[in-house]
Amino acid sequence: MAENNPAHDGIWTDTPQASMTEFDSLRFDEIEEGDLFWLEQTRHDNNHAHRKINDQEGQDLRTREYHTFGHRQTVYQKT
Repeated sequence: MAENNPAHDGIWTDTPQASMTEFDSLRFDEIEEGDLFWLEQTRHDNNHAHRKINDQEGQDLRTREYHTFGHRQTVYQKT
């Protein structure tokens, strides 16, 4: 009799894990005011969420500091 082991099924090995986060790469001028964004596309303690305040500024939501961003700077949003 064949062994039923989900760990060896292709549907389990090809899908991302629930703990993985996917990011879309965008330019700062492509996101709307009030949107959340990140400076890197990886999850770690130093990659804080930011909120776009206006066309030039974003706020780090952990430190509450305001930073200036260039229009063409690459930022990331969670999908």
